[in-house]
Amino acid sequence: MSEETTTEPIQEPQEESLEMKLEEMTQKYRHAIADMENMRKRLMNEQKEVIQFAKERLILEFITPLDCLEKALSYEAHMSKEVQQWAYGFKMILEQFKEVLRENNIYSFEPLNEPFDPRAHDAIEMVESDKEGGTILEVLAKGYKNGPRVLKAAQVKVAKSKTVEQDQGEN
Repeated sequence: MSEETTTEPIQEPQEESLEMKLEEMTQKYRHAIADMENMRKRLMNEQKEVIQFAKERLILEFITPLDCLEKALSYEAHMSKEVQQWAYGFKMILEQFKEVLRENNIYSFEPLNEPFDPRAHDAIEMVESDKEGGTILEVLAKGYKNGPRVLKAAQVKVAKSKTVEQDQGEN
């Protein structure tokens, strides 16, 4: 009997030790699962961003030729009847391209008479004007956005205030 009593006290600390190890391993397992889930979410977000970036780059490649086609078709009134019929067909194709852009949340913008914003506009020229300085006077090439994000800045002419010397010289 003396053996049984000596074995039992030794086994109790061993059980506590095993329970502590089990709890420690359970915590490590939970942390590993949480880390894996976070990594999976991060990789999915990165994958979405890469796909979105690739899509935007491809769309940007098409925007300039589409703008040129649209500008060429704007001269339809000066074309012969036969060429106008061709132009009508090209306008239909252009509208299909625009629909693809809309389906992908890509929209053009023309900021005429809006305040100049360097994040959305490229100032091609500054022109003295009676309008308030920084106002967009003319849009040379429209810009494009994907939601709130600018993909291609609009190219614009911007008003600058007349200098005081010129105003006094005119009087």
